[in-house]
Amino acid sequence: MGDDTFTIKLKGIDRLLFILKKFPNIDKHIIGMCSKVDRYYKLFSGIPRVTASLSIEKKKIPSLLRSHYADIYVNTGRYEGFCLSLIEAMSQGLVPVVFPIGVAPGIIANGKNGYIVHSLDSMAGVLKHLYKNPEKRKRMAVSAVKTAKMFNAGKMADQLIGLYKEVGNK
Repeated sequence: MGDDTFTIKLKGIDRLLFILKKFPNIDKHIIGMCSKVDRYYKLFSGIPRVTASLSIEKKKIPSLLRSHYADIYVNTGRYEGFCLSLIEAMSQGLVPVVFPIGVAPGIIANGKNGYIVHSLDSMAGVLKHLYKNPEKRKRMAVSAVKTAKMFNAGKMADQLIGLYKEVGNK
């Protein structure tokens, strides 16, 4: 989540706070990794119905995410390289609503396995729509899981080896 001003801005913590405050009557759970846990717990404690799980052991994250199947994954960041958290969330059936960062534009099909948004207002609108449509979230969760399977480490390694062999033969 970030411990310095630059990373906090990059990860969109200001945007996250804006979105969290937009939904005071809905339960929200933050799952993140950071070293300055106390600061973030204090920050989130002032927002109604927010719980946070911070600095969770990496091996425990999938089961924690799985317990939120068909819930919504939000990424308010301004930049990501690959965005592994997006793939992790999708692999456990969370429906992503994200800005066009990292691999998101290449893997999210709006309305099928998640949503790409371009403003905080559109994010809030999509979140409100999804919250009111649990059956749609369940259908999208199935698609999100299927999409995440494309990023299986074994498959990706096999594809990379195949590419190296193809280049080596030329």
